[in-house]
Amino acid sequence: MKTQYLIIGNSVSGVNCIEGIRQVDKKGKITVISDEDVHNYSRPLISYYLGGRIGEKKDLSFRERGFYSENGVDLLLNTKAEKIAPERKKVITGRGDIEFEKALISTGGKPFIPPIGGYSAVKEGTFTFTMLADAERLISYIKKNDIKEAVVLGGGLIGLKCAEGLIGRGMKTIIVEL
Repeated sequence: MKTQYLIIGNSVSGVNCIEGIRQVDKKGKITVISDEDVHNYSRPLISYYLGGRIGEKKDLSFRERGFYSENGVDLLLNTKAEKIAPERKKVITGRGDIEFEKALISTGGKPFIPPIGGYSAVKEGTFTFTMLADAERLISYIKKNDIKEAVVLGGGLIGLKCAEGLIGRGMKTIIVEL
């Protein structure tokens, strides 16, 4: 597959990039790939989803579903960029290679897991909180195990937003911060 503009990531910066491109180039082919399965959502709102203030995933969207077709964008969901070969202007994905003229990597940040002794041995009941899938896994775990209390490691914006969602679910929540 060939595209003029390749955007890896489908959050706010990726969508803003689409809008910026369309201001100067109305026809160039734009392809967006995302390893997630939703067309777009506001990551800061996942705390409201966790807390039950937003009940439907569709209510997390900040652009209508027609945004992509209206802007002539090929949106490839569930597609992970596995390797980038910038010298060949190519991205390798599980669904095939994509050649591009220009590319933007707008995947957002990744959670930092501090080097805490024994942490790697603990799998069940530990979560990160940066993506909608994280919130969905957390909600499922809470419901399945009837969890009433939680500890949030980190008092930055993401930790506080997670705590806000947990408190919204009526959970006793403790925040641990360095």
